[in-house]
Amino acid sequence: MKIFLCCPPTGYFIRDERCQIDVHSRIAENIREPIQLLYLAGLLQKKGYEILLNDYCFPSYSIDNVVNDCIRFKPDCVCIETTQGTFKDDIKFINKLHTSFRDAYFILKSPFIDLNYLSDYIKYSHINSDIKIYFIVRDFEQTILNILKNYHTSNALDNVYLYLNGKIIPPESIGEKNIFDMDEYPIPPRNLLNKFNYVRPYTGDPIAYIYTSNGCPYDCIFCSAPIYLGRKVQTRSVMSVINEIEDCIKNYNIRNFFFRSDTFTIDKEWVMQFCKAILDRKLNIKWGTNSRTDTIDAEMLELMKSAGCDIIGLGIESGSDFILKNIKKNICTDDVERVHKLIKKFGIKTFFHCIIGFPWDSRETINQTKKFLLQVKPDFVEVNVPYPLNGTELYELAERHNLFVSKEFETFSHIKPILRTFSLSADEIEKLRKNILMSFYFRPGFIFEKFKYINKPKVFLNYTKWGYALINKIFM
Repeated sequence: MKIFLCCPPTGYFIRDERCQIDVHSRIAENIREPIQLLYLAGLLQKKGYEILLNDYCFPSYSIDNVVNDCIRFKPDCVCIETTQGTFKDDIKFINKLHTSFRDAYFILKSPFIDLNYLSDYIKYSHINSDIKIYFIVRDFEQTILNILKNYHTSNALDNVYLYLNGKIIPPESIGEKNIFDMDEYPIPPRNLLNKFNYVRPYTGDPIAYIYTSNGCPYDCIFCSAPIYLGRKVQTRSVMSVINEIEDCIKNYNIRNFFFRSDTFTIDKEWVMQFCKAILDRKLNIKWGTNSRTDTIDAEMLELMKSAGCDIIGLGIESGSDFILKNIKKNICTDDVERVHKLIKKFGIKTFFHCIIGFPWDSRETINQTKKFLLQVKPDFVEVNVPYPLNGTELYELAERHNLFVSKEFETFSHIKPILRTFSLSADEIEKLRKNILMSFYFRPGFIFEKFKYINKPKVFLNYTKWGYALINKIFM
């Protein structure tokens, strides 16, 4: 059986189930490898399926490119990743592709859909009644394997909405998240993608994204990770990650990495073993990851730095303890300041992820976030607005209090507010976001600080391009 895996040309998006971000809106982030499709490609190849994988999210691609690749490959099944922000266009994309490939069926990795949501979008998109589409809402790997074994039947499956003969067949059940053993993944076939499409923003060097764990036990009201990935944290073995790193070095000359995890530092023993393995193997790599302020200590940071860690992302969300309590972040601003000082002590850069525009936010709480950022001075900041994913507590709260300014998710993003707060309009939130970014990035201290990272012409050029893009994004 031939399986075509792709990110469709319907938006320059990170299609991660917990992020789903329009990259054009990012201040300090680039497009990422479609890492779950990469792992899935390796898993399916291992099981004997013939695979074609491509990422068409870049502006240079159109549906004609996809059609031409399909003509050459002749797939039996097309599997794509979608997002809440591209879902309408993704359905239209499937509709168009189906006109050229009547015998192929489709699998949509879509971790946010309920029956009403799906029905409304199918009606809006005027989808062809003779298309067969499986909409997966949970347990992606195992569910896809179940579909491939049973695609010739029309029976309901767990965790799948099946669109068949113009009707939706609901799942038999959507139960608790099943644990898929991540060590079952073979080393992903990165030769199927162009490594130069995925680079570090400020150096331009190719970067590989590697899953180290998934699952999140925390209660943040805006995050979909516990819903779709489960609350139980599943961690890959240290050696499986090390083997993947060595494959990247040996076969692709990639020495920059981002270790993708809901909270990389949640298991200190694993982190320590991992860092020691990097040092024992003399891998000589640079890497970043994300963390929480309540899962880091000095012993861990010292070893992470020695093993090549040079940037840590922290989801601090807000500089207001009142907001942090209401969004159930379970940290406080004192924690953030303390851990930031500790990270900087070891010479590691920091990247703060903030969100303004939660229902309880006011000018006062948003100004507290601004003052906090200017006081603490992380290396980079991303300021988002809430973009509630279907199924999260924030989505239900916004529905209950009539905070949505629209339900046209495609025209809104993590920088264009789709929610108002109890006291601020969406327009006011958008202006306050730009004010924070201007205050942070255009202060002399930030500009002078970055000169110490410029050690070669390529880095200077990339910082210059980034600065030009930053100006456009803030003043657009």
